[in-house]
Amino acid sequence: MVYVSPVLRNLNLTPLRGAILALAVLALTAGPAVSSSLLELDPMTPEEILLAQRAIEDTGTVAPPSALEPPSPASGALPPGLHPAASAAHKKPGIGVLLSLAVPGAGHLYAGEKRGWINIGVDVVSWAAYVRYRDLGRSKEDGYEDFADSHWDYNRWLSQGQSAGCAECFPGSPEDSLLLAFRDRNRQHYYEDIGKISTYFYGWDDWAQNNPGDPADRGESANRLYYRGMRNHSNNFLKNSRYSFTAAMVNRVISAVDAFRILKRRATPQLGENTHLRIQFRTKPFSEETRLGFVVTKRL
Repeated sequence: MVYVSPVLRNLNLTPLRGAILALAVLALTAGPAVSSSLLELDPMTPEEILLAQRAIEDTGTVAPPSALEPPSPASGALPPGLHPAASAAHKKPGIGVLLSLAVPGAGHLYAGEKRGWINIGVDVVSWAAYVRYRDLGRSKEDGYEDFADSHWDYNRWLSQGQSAGCAECFPGSPEDSLLLAFRDRNRQHYYEDIGKISTYFYGWDDWAQNNPGDPADRGESANRLYYRGMRNHSNNFLKNSRYSFTAAMVNRVISAVDAFRILKRRATPQLGENTHLRIQFRTKPFSEETRLGFVVTKRL
């Protein structure tokens, strides 16, 4: 029997146990061939063999797999740096918003989303349509202004209007003052009124030929109708250019909001692999029911 003093009880005897057990196994397997060795051991009883086996189990000789061993590709686990969203988790939502406001879709590309090319395509088409419709509208605008200057005359309006008994066709009348003010300060309204308001119909050069009956009849004029058609075409082109500009601005706002949403969601703190923290904010206009809270979800 081996006596272990109280001082040695706190020592790690695992190496000593391993050495003793190794010698015991060697003695059992060697048999008489090792009886003349320097270390003589008596044959072990079954009880001693069982005690030796328990000692081997207590030593924990089976080491766990190393924590530093990289996972195999077959296991499906990826290092944190190779996760698809890991490269965008550190990117700032504010930068994505600024990029999208400058060039729609740039914020998505910054976040690693290929659908940003759709916003870029929409922006290119919107600006191309804006430039094209604006040029057509301005060209038509120059055309109908030249046509009006050739076929409508202020002095003709006064003379033909007065001969037809027009009470507004006199210098100093409200209609006359308004027309002169528009001609000097607002050409758009000037060209609109001479083709739309019946008081100024007398100024068209073919008014007398188209109204041979009652001089007071403010009838139609072929040149005026043609002029109205030219002006409508110009207005339609300019309206389409404004729609295209609006589409470009809306595309910027939508792209900025979506890029912010994507980057903000990826920056949401995660509590473990399957646990996520989400902030919720709910409010109603003109109401005191405003709530702010968070929800922790865990996938089982």
